[in-house]
Amino acid sequence: MSRFAYRMAIGNNPQGKQKLYFCCHPDDFELHFAGISADVFSCSENCVLYYEEEPDAPYDPEELEAALSQMRAFVIAVTRRFLTQPSRALDVELPIAQRQGIPLIPIAFDVDYDDLYQEKLGSVQYLEKGNLDPTAIRYEDKLKKLLGALLVGEEEERRIREEFAGRIFMSYRKKDRAHAQDVMRAIHDVDLCRDVAIWYDEFLVPGEDYNDAIRDELRESDVFALTVTPSLLEPGNYVAEHEFPDAVEAGKPIVPIEAVPTAGLGGRSESAEDELPESAPAGEASGVLNRRLRARSNVTLFKLSTCGGAALTLPRS
Repeated sequence: MSRFAYRMAIGNNPQGKQKLYFCCHPDDFELHFAGISADVFSCSENCVLYYEEEPDAPYDPEELEAALSQMRAFVIAVTRRFLTQPSRALDVELPIAQRQGIPLIPIAFDVDYDDLYQEKLGSVQYLEKGNLDPTAIRYEDKLKKLLGALLVGEEEERRIREEFAGRIFMSYRKKDRAHAQDVMRAIHDVDLCRDVAIWYDEFLVPGEDYNDAIRDELRESDVFALTVTPSLLEPGNYVAEHEFPDAVEAGKPIVPIEAVPTAGLGGRSESAEDELPESAPAGEASGVLNRRLRARSNVTLFKLSTCGGAALTLPRS
């Protein structure tokens, strides 16, 4: 570790603390290191943030890889400059993390370069600093949750997950997040569903492949809940092309919930009580959930026919 400098929230002895590594394009260091390190330490004081003081200095590749392999995660300041200009961070350090399977925490600024990002980092999820979308989970909250999961260890994370009575995978178009949040609030309004965990894409961990993460969460879920709006009929959307077909193939119970009146999908969307199916997450809760969803923001359950929901016709490319 002698080649690296480091910063800590409290004290100056890094012994016993979780090791994180900060990297970026050299010209971005002064712009972003202080802010990102403050963000990290506001979430956890039980870590030390290492960085390279002289990123252009000669180095021994084996020594560098050995040092970086000890890191718990890489914190990366992602800018257009980082993605387009050569640097040791992009060309050497990032590949080391990928080879070693070290978690990545990409923190993106001015995200108007999705194609460039995917070219360099693929489908690794990023945190967007400065995101003003009121329906999104705040950057600070996402970072705190992520660091908490990384630093408490896998055993503690598994214990927390086991506290919940069941797991719902919430599927929706990103543009429909506000509607999906209405549905989630309605579900948790039901007494029998208050201890049910609802997973949706705002909980994707920055640094992981979102395709793999979504498949894993779907596999672990007990129920697939689909927020139905007219946008599901639009071509080229991830829900229609990936999430819904994967849920059908996995044989998951599918609960389509019409948040906005939607014509053109198979099934029935009338709100008459005798026409609604008992398709809520679990037996006794189903009738209560049906009524509660209807009472909140005109959300109603959408009737699926047999065959595990395959009769719901969604567009595919």
